[in-house]
Amino acid sequence: MPKSVSTCELLTTAELADRLKISVATARRWRHNGKGPNYVRLGHNDVRYRLEDVDAFLKSQTITTFGGDA
Repeated sequence: MPKSVSTCELLTTAELADRLKISVATARRWRHNGKGPNYVRLGHNDVRYRLEDVDAFLKSQTITTFGGDA
């Protein structure tokens, strides 16, 4: 069962950027374009990311490669 937002760890945009080794501007651009992890808006300028949403985003971006003779 998923945790409620109030009982899970939330990351700020800066913490997300640090964790993913991207710039804050990239994290904001992803959010604006609907390409990054799901987020929770707590106020007009107060955005947080649940760790489980960040993990789900990373899993969705994983590309499986197949071995070959190349």
